[in-house]
Formats: sequence, structure tokens, C-alpha cells
Amino acid sequence: LEILRHHAEQPAVIATSKADLVEASALSARVEVLRRAGLGPVVATSVVTGAGVAELKSAIRTQLGQDRAGGEERAVLLSARQQGALAAASAALDRAIAESGAIAATIDRADVIAFELREALDALGTSCGAVTTEDLLGQVFANFCIGK
Repeated sequence: LEILRHHAEQPAVIATSKADLVEASALSARVEVLRRAGLGPVVATSVVTGAGVAELKSAIRTQLGQDRAGGEERAVLLSARQQGALAAASAALDRAIAESGAIAATIDRADVIAFELREALDALGTSCGAVTTEDLLGQVFANFCIGK
């Protein structure tokens, strides 16, 4: 609670985990303690059962909406590394779009377009975690008569 109070000026959603491992009465008591602290909505969740996940998503959407109303400069906070990764992803997407628009038959350059899309995906992955490319490449190559 002390850490949360220290950041009380920031919009927050408090998510408790492992709700499936705690008796309902004990869980309600813990959630109530957090709610009384007044630091933001509190949602009890369980990854195992999926309980509370929809409520958590809704609470996050609500908090983000309130944050945007306060000013766009507070909507997203990015590090220099994340900004660089997004710029690299954007540049790769621009190259893929230019490549696909500059040729009459996209199939002639599908490998180049797939490469640029992979570059964009990899750049995004560096800012938000591991990214798999198999689904994306599967979709790209499914539209053309060439192998993976």
C-alpha cells in the first residue's frame, strides 16, 4: 500500500492475483482493504480460472480513458528505447507499403515485403516482449503461391 500511495497521483488499477487459491471471504476482505485505500479500482483475478480478467480489462480501459481526458502528453510514457523501436517498426512498415505499392504483381517481391514485415514485428517485439512471426508470415505467404 505504501508504494501505491507514493504513486497516488497516477491513474491505477489494482489487480490481485491467484483469486482461485483464496477463500471467498478472505478474498473479499483483502479486496475491501485495497478499495478503502482509494487508490483505484480493485479487481481480483485468476489466471487459472480466468475469473476477473474481463473486469480487469474494463477497469484498465476506463482508467486509460480518464487519463486521455487529462491530456495526451500523459496517455503513453515511452522510454528512448521504446521510441526507437517504434520508429524502426514504422520505417519498416513504410518500406513494406512502398514495396507493395510500387510493383504490379506483389508476388514478385513477396519475400522483400515479408522481410520488412518481420523487421517491423521484431522492432515492436523489442518494446513489448517476445513476438512470434509464424502467424504473420503464414498469412503473407498464404496469399501468394510460394512456399515458406
